[in-house]
Amino acid sequence: MNKLQLIKLLEARGVTELEKGQSLGQAIRDTGGEATYDELLKVMQLCAEYYNTKLESMEKQVEKYSKELAEAEDDLLWLRCLEAAGVDNWEGHDIAVDMYTEQVD
Repeated sequence: MNKLQLIKLLEARGVTELEKGQSLGQAIRDTGGEATYDELLKVMQLCAEYYNTKLESMEKQVEKYSKELAEAEDDLLWLRCLEAAGVDNWEGHDIAVDMYTEQVD
């Protein structure tokens, strides 16, 4: 069993904290030793729930960053169009630099 599975086995056995200095293996031995078939099924269910939660969280982050990337690509396209059109207006450059610096800090 991997570390997550050992933790979930202990969770299924009602153990939420290890005693100071106690290892996962010792906690397993102290609470009944090797997992029974029913406990293994419960561990697999708990691990699946854990990974599903992690996956949902990651999917939300991917969605968020995909939107941010699309906006950045759109901004970059606009800036490239301005450059290609020969737009070169430096008036306000210092103000823009200050605004940008405030946003970054």
